[in-house]
Amino acid sequence: MRKILSILLLLMVLGGCTKQEKQKFNTIFYDTFDTQVQYLEYADNKKEFDKNAKFVESEYKRLHKLYDNYRSYEGIINVKTLNENAGKKPLKVDKDLFNLIKFSKENYDKTLGKVNIAMGNVLTIWHDIREENVGKEDDRKTIIPKKEDLIKANKYSDINEVVLDEKNMTVFIKNSNTSIDFGAVAKGYATELVAKKLESKGVKNASINAGGNVRTIGLPGDGRKEWKIGLQNPDENNKKSIKILNINGSKSIVTSGDYQRFFMHNGKRYHHIINPKTLQPETIYRAVSVVTDDSGLADMLSTALYLSTKEEAKKILENYKDVEIGIVWVDDKEATNTENMNKIINKEN
Repeated sequence: MRKILSILLLLMVLGGCTKQEKQKFNTIFYDTFDTQVQYLEYADNKKEFDKNAKFVESEYKRLHKLYDNYRSYEGIINVKTLNENAGKKPLKVDKDLFNLIKFSKENYDKTLGKVNIAMGNVLTIWHDIREENVGKEDDRKTIIPKKEDLIKANKYSDINEVVLDEKNMTVFIKNSNTSIDFGAVAKGYATELVAKKLESKGVKNASINAGGNVRTIGLPGDGRKEWKIGLQNPDENNKKSIKILNINGSKSIVTSGDYQRFFMHNGKRYHHIINPKTLQPETIYRAVSVVTDDSGLADMLSTALYLSTKEEAKKILENYKDVEIGIVWVDDKEATNTENMNKIINKEN
């Protein structure tokens, strides 16, 4: 589960003095979706905040267990359970797991097949290689996957092998060799579920930063009219944000980049965002950020657009005409953006 902490920097300070209408509280918890989650809320009192923060943490833990494809949990049918039962039988699952699979399948063609949850075998090979390379400072001693192993694993990446029965809320992976991996979408989808539940509880001034998946709720509760969100510069030697966004109201900001979860091999960077056609880490961009309403969609699109040329990106956006989507592309030379981003990019950056 990707895009670890600091792909985005959530900046909470805007110059000038304003009336403090509510108290600002903040907490950070760990061990969900392989990252840390920051929950910030402007609340009337600490008791109110603590109640909401406890709910946020418990929901992330619950969803993490559902979407986990590496570990089993007692009494829970999760992605790992589904993979273990591939080719055997349909399993009845929690609605939040069923709906994520449905969401992923519905958006597969819209994103030109760039995000494929059935590519679990290929992604597992890359995951295991990254784990094996941890701690190797000499990049001449790191290893990369064998091409033939990736090609063999990819034979079982047909998303149509994942069959849904909405009436019975069951999932069946028809091919025993196919496996699901939610790395490109789970964190954002979970963040949206948590944010929606907070909104239904009456939370009006808060933000969630789940390892770089930022979701704002309403406005800051101190009288300011916007949140300031900094997009991290992919250049590890440059700590200045590549762009600062002025976000008004409830929005999602998600970045996919090559500067997290990577290793070096013979001078080349190998990161975790794998092109489903080449089966290799994509090299078009250093980072792609997406701004839209829904965090699950933002997460999926940030990956899809990272793996796409500008021409392919136009085709993808054609499939989402009814959704406002802002994009920032960062390559080795410059940062460019869609025209609709100009109104929220801080000109003083």
